Amino acid sequence: MEDYEKIYEEFWKGIVENPDGSLNLDQIKRELADFKALMTSASEVFMHVTCGRVSKPNTLAEVVILWPMSTTRTFAEKKSRTGCSRSIHDGEGRCVTLSVG
Repeated sequence: MEDYEKIYEEFWKGIVENPDGSLNLDQIKRELADFKALMTSASEVFMHVTCGRVSKPNTLAEVVILWPMSTTRTFAEKKSRTGCSRSIHDGEGRCVTLSVG
């Protein structure tokens, strides 16, 4: 069984199918609307956290989480012109503020 088939069977089937096995079009439309809102929000968060460097909502979360830590110096140098400032996780359980500009 393909991964998407397994995901459908285990997660989506009970949400988007009627008890008789037919598709519930209204529910599918609602799920798709929610999914679009989620993708839009994720993209906005990714853009904020990376100051415009990552925007694709299907980017792995670990890339977005680790990006500021792995490129802090380069990030600071590039963003010194725009004054980007925000809190980031330092990788050791502390939240630190990166303030540039």
